[in-house]
Amino acid sequence: MAVFNSKVNYFSIYKNEHTTREIEPLAIYFTESSWVLVAFCRLRNNLREFRLDRISTLFITSETFDYQQDFSLNDYFKKFIEV
Repeated sequence: MAVFNSKVNYFSIYKNEHTTREIEPLAIYFTESSWVLVAFCRLRNNLREFRLDRISTLFITSETFDYQQDFSLNDYFKKFIEV
């Protein structure tokens, strides 16, 4: 299944910097206090989490990517539990 890429302007509170990221959105979840987007980040070439309240701008691009059919949010969380 083809899904549209996105470009976000994101503020990293830990680095105190704004960056523009091209991402491939995969999942979204809610923690105790915030919504979090799990996406493949093309800048870092890896899965990353982005808090929605730190995204200042979101652009849907015309470029698409093939959704990772093998991606599972449950499996994603298990990686953190097993560590």
